[in-house]
Amino acid sequence: MALESSTELIGSIALEAIDSQNAHAELTFWVGTPWRRSGYATEAAGETIRFGFSQLSLNCIYAHHLERDPESGHVLRKLGMKQEGVLRQRVRKWGVFEDLVLYAILREDLGIG
Repeated sequence: MALESSTELIGSIALEAIDSQNAHAELTFWVGTPWRRSGYATEAAGETIRFGFSQLSLNCIYAHHLERDPESGHVLRKLGMKQEGVLRQRVRKWGVFEDLVLYAILREDLGIG
């Protein structure tokens, strides 16, 4: 992600672990601290989700965030993603096991046939 008025990198967004057989992929993103709460993540993620459904013919796009990072969960809910569960102590970050909150959105959730 970069601002139109600058070439400065402000974040990143991607569809990863694309599984064409099962038609799903993982949405990943980060935004630099100075640009958080500005709507950039929601805007870029929304376009990425639309791309995944329309161009990659995905049926499901999922994402997760650290439980202690509720701002990322807020972005996912604004996109229409629904919480599907908590993966307990799934990752180790800085020596501490962290829970991940799992979200997903289906193409039918957006009315795409």
